[in-house]
Amino acid sequence: MSARIVLGFLIFFLSHWLLAQGYDNVILETSEAIDGQAFDGFSTKIWFKEKDVEKGWWQYSREFGRPLRMRGYYQVTVSNNQSGNAADLKLLSKTTDLDSLTEFFLCLDTTGIPANTLTDYDDQVRTILEDFKKYYYLNELEEELEDAEKKAARIGKRIAKAPSRNREHQIVLLQQLQETIASTKATLRRIYQSD
Repeated sequence: MSARIVLGFLIFFLSHWLLAQGYDNVILETSEAIDGQAFDGFSTKIWFKEKDVEKGWWQYSREFGRPLRMRGYYQVTVSNNQSGNAADLKLLSKTTDLDSLTEFFLCLDTTGIPANTLTDYDDQVRTILEDFKKYYYLNELEEELEDAEKKAARIGKRIAKAPSRNREHQIVLLQQLQETIASTKATLRRIYQSD
């Protein structure tokens, strides 16, 4: 029984360690086929499950546009408030599951956009992708940190009540949780400082 508990905690700690190691601010210029058409845009790798990233993008994009789930991708309509151009902008995003991580692609549907303004829009799309990645990691890691702190508090209470033979096991688990908390905090600090 205790071997299963230890195995469960080791898997928990390993997943936290992988998450803490997974953040980087690498954004690549790439092309992707969406709905049978090739689009130039930006992609990045995110160390979370594809469905979770899609849900995070849905929540994030609702802050500035109207997301719509299409077949195999998302389309976010953003109101264009620039004078002289009343057309709404459409961002297209696509996720690809790569086993332990997700590739997230974001581009602008350039239909109806003057060619001389595309570089300005490209910079904005890149900024949106960088901001989303940072937003997503911060939310996920803060949630993980909160869970780990709650588990550490419960184990701390168990240590105080545990008989001496179980106390050592609980102390080891608490130390592992504290290491996870410290590495998660370090990653959060690194993300906050990556501006």
